[in-house]
Amino acid sequence: MENNVIIKTPEQQREELLAKISDFKLMDDTYMSAFFNGRREEMCKIMEDLNNESVRQEKYQTAIRLIKMNLLSAEDIAKATDLSVEDINTLIAMVRETA
Repeated sequence: MENNVIIKTPEQQREELLAKISDFKLMDDTYMSAFFNGRREEMCKIMEDLNNESVRQEKYQTAIRLIKMNLLSAEDIAKATDLSVEDINTLIAMVRETA
């Protein structure tokens, strides 16, 4: 089974955000400049993607904490985090490998 789970630190998430924002090469590098220069939709999409990624990362981090507690089944952890049972089983295997 291929492992597609990548857990990013807050610092890595921040660096990605800064890289994406700097890609706009705005004159003053501000969100408002992007907004007023007609790039609102593009900037909003980046912010939405970053928020979704942050939520996804939090779900995985929560699942890992629950797995380490060893109190719930894979199915219960999947329900609690809105992740698939397959993803939870992959995380369980990863946690066991690193333990």
